[in-house]
Amino acid sequence: FGVEFKKETVIGISDLGELKMLSTRSGGFYQAKSLIIASGISRKSLSIKGEGEFKGRGVSYCGVCDGPFFKDKIVAVVGAGHEAVHDIEILSETASKIYAIPGKNGYSKNYPELKHLGKNPKVVLIEDVNITEIGGDEFVEYVKLDNGDKVKLDGVFIILEQISTVGILEDANVTTDSGGCVVTDREQETNVPGIFAAGDCCCKGLQIVTATGMGATAALNAMKYVKQLDRQ
Repeated sequence: FGVEFKKETVIGISDLGELKMLSTRSGGFYQAKSLIIASGISRKSLSIKGEGEFKGRGVSYCGVCDGPFFKDKIVAVVGAGHEAVHDIEILSETASKIYAIPGKNGYSKNYPELKHLGKNPKVVLIEDVNITEIGGDEFVEYVKLDNGDKVKLDGVFIILEQISTVGILEDANVTTDSGGCVVTDREQETNVPGIFAAGDCCCKGLQIVTATGMGATAALNAMKYVKQLDRQ
């Protein structure tokens, strides 16, 4: 289809009316009549021993995505936000035991789900500690805590704050929510005409099949938008 691929890091997006402009770290500039943001999300890491080593071998960053791999297993969910609490709920349907470890400061809010989870015999809350190490042989087998305890388990779900794309969207005035997720309508269009978004950067579903559907919707509507411009 004549698509040209460029491997560059985008550092800014500007809305110039009928044209949208991307600026890159290498000093490049690209202009287009329409733009689809599909930058995904990344999460803050614990930056502890074993996290990188066991990524994909017991360390996960998404309970919804990887929960089924831990059926009847013992896992820990590390994180203090609502998404961590939600993942504990999801994992409680498949895992045999869940250690909920919010960190030294506890959960960021008194989420309603916590009362329900507190009555779940599968969920064990470990408060006022941080994880210092993730260890094992081929796969995760334990975590070490800063109080000296060693907890045996099969998986660690690290559900910390998301690192969003808010920074590169500021100049274009694209609306994001309080969590840094790009806000779109049903057509995957943002508040800026001609700028669309799809996938995990919209924080809807966080699944490949969901992202694929959003991408198709965004692409079709971006094409429609460009055709309408050309008719003017």
